[in-house]
Amino acid sequence: MAENYPVIVGVGQITNRSERLEESLEPLDLMARAASAAEEDSGRTGLLAKADSVQVVNIMSWPYTDAPGMLAERVGASQGQKLYSAVGGETPQRLVNEVAEAIVEGRTRLALIAGAEAMNSRRLARKLGVQLNWSLRGNPEHVSGDRRMGFSEVEARHGATMPIRMYPLFENSIRAHLALSIEEHRERLG
Repeated sequence: MAENYPVIVGVGQITNRSERLEESLEPLDLMARAASAAEEDSGRTGLLAKADSVQVVNIMSWPYTDAPGMLAERVGASQGQKLYSAVGGETPQRLVNEVAEAIVEGRTRLALIAGAEAMNSRRLARKLGVQLNWSLRGNPEHVSGDRRMGFSEVEARHGATMPIRMYPLFENSIRAHLALSIEEHRERLG
């Protein structure tokens, strides 16, 4: 039996923070460009076309009916598994772990994991009162993972639905447990 070792062969990241709407990129474009950058980083041309698994982290800024399928088509990886994740802060790492396991078990040889957000472009379009002319939006047909929201009804009632609102509560609790002043805790955090 051959031993399969998961190896990250290329990475790519694209950031688009333009304040000019005509330069804005939709999430699908961002993912395709990042995938191309990852292929270039690998040093192997034609690598994306060999991907037998295309996995996309849930896109909150512009949902597509089939983001993994659309991305696979753009990068030429039309064969194999397509997976779209549920919402969750742990999702990117979970996908990496699951792909690594699939490689070890021989179920996958080469995977593309991608994610993208375009909140800045959405905010800018809303500010300018302009409709974005991006690919058709839609509710994802297939979602993998836990589809529950990441908060309870009680948390929602009190506006504690976003990490930016919850993490300060955790930090303040840790600070109190350690009997530190706010200034001491800030210094401890760096």
